[in-house]
Amino acid sequence: MCFLKRAFYGLLLLCACAGNGFATPLFIQSGTWIVDSELNGLPGRGMAIDVQNQHLVMQVYNYNRAGRPTFHLASGPLNGLQFKGPLSQYRGGRFFGSGERVGWEDEVAGEVRIRFESSTSGFIQFPGEPEVAMSRFRFDAEPEGFALKPGSLEGWLAMEYDEQGSPYAAWHLELRQGAGPDKKLSLTVASAPVIEKSMSTVNPCTLKKDGWIRCDVMFEQGESWQRPAVFEIRRSVNGLEGFITRTALPNLIRKLRGNKYHFYDDANSVDHRLVHTKNLHGKYTYVPEPGTWIVSSELNGKPGRGMALDWQNGVIVMQVYNYEENGDPSFHLGVGKVSDNPSSGTGTMDVTTRLKRYAGGRYFGSDGMSGHEDADVGEVQMVFLSPLKGRVKFPGESWKDMEKFQFGYGEKKSAGASRDMGFAKCVGPKMVAGIVQG
Repeated sequence: MCFLKRAFYGLLLLCACAGNGFATPLFIQSGTWIVDSELNGLPGRGMAIDVQNQHLVMQVYNYNRAGRPTFHLASGPLNGLQFKGPLSQYRGGRFFGSGERVGWEDEVAGEVRIRFESSTSGFIQFPGEPEVAMSRFRFDAEPEGFALKPGSLEGWLAMEYDEQGSPYAAWHLELRQGAGPDKKLSLTVASAPVIEKSMSTVNPCTLKKDGWIRCDVMFEQGESWQRPAVFEIRRSVNGLEGFITRTALPNLIRKLRGNKYHFYDDANSVDHRLVHTKNLHGKYTYVPEPGTWIVSSELNGKPGRGMALDWQNGVIVMQVYNYEENGDPSFHLGVGKVSDNPSSGTGTMDVTTRLKRYAGGRYFGSDGMSGHEDADVGEVQMVFLSPLKGRVKFPGESWKDMEKFQFGYGEKKSAGASRDMGFAKCVGPKMVAGIVQG
């Protein structure tokens, strides 16, 4: 339980900073984003967005006028929930199987503007185009009529805000979809700091058609008027929003915001952890943190190649931003199901899939165009040792260490991060929607 205490206090610190204007007041989700109107089940364009400490990095995977795949990079500070910056294109970096090659900035396609409406939605304006709605791409596909896969559990860390928008209390929420005949949906709640003693009873919950979940809970501790409460929550990939109402004070409705930290599946008795923790017991694996990843040995402050990873409900989407042998920028997409390799005390997650190249989709300012698969360039293998560390084997290459790119925190944030990202290898495009469905 010590981990939960530390996590609660970390969340409290983050939210306290948000209340004072030092951090984004919404948890903008890192991962795969799409233009809503372009989601048609066919290959197209998309965005890999990563937000760390009020700094945004976005790779746009799209196409040039000749129909060839390409990518553009934008990075810089957020202004509240808005961003604007140049979209740069690079040339000359590594291709699969090549030795060391250093890229360079080739041209700027124009300015991109973004304004976020929530943690998973907003609007984007590409060069030469009108503003359009965008959203976090979901490919986790919950079974129809259920909040979760039957026989599974999700753990969330959430913050409650008072009427002034200041952090009031931290919560540990566990939502479970039963596997029995009734497949009951239930919620277990704990609050910081005395989480070992404040576990609530488990109560049935109701799933509404719009995705909202209502749970009536009765706390085991506190004054009598504090014990009954109603939690109303809605989840979106790794984010949670909602409200809490103490039954004795029906007019006092407070907001909840939170993030998922683990997922458990009865079918294989494996706990998937989105955070690194010590002293775990039983079977578990670590899930990669969504966002920008790099090959560790290639982090040298110069433009190169990189990856955008997104994990949802046992499926990983991987975009690789790299180059062709002639130096042209390109992107490759892999979609694969994870293979858990858990053991007591250590847990790794293995993924093997094919990397595909696409052609013929939209370029900036074009009319509606859908792409098509152009080539299968080979197999990629990944092993995740923690949410921030792993190994990767690209086609024609040996195994290499990889890591989540920490551009917003710590020593690895380079002085040039706001422009060319010092991305040592992270500049690129991305591949859209229906590919995952196919």
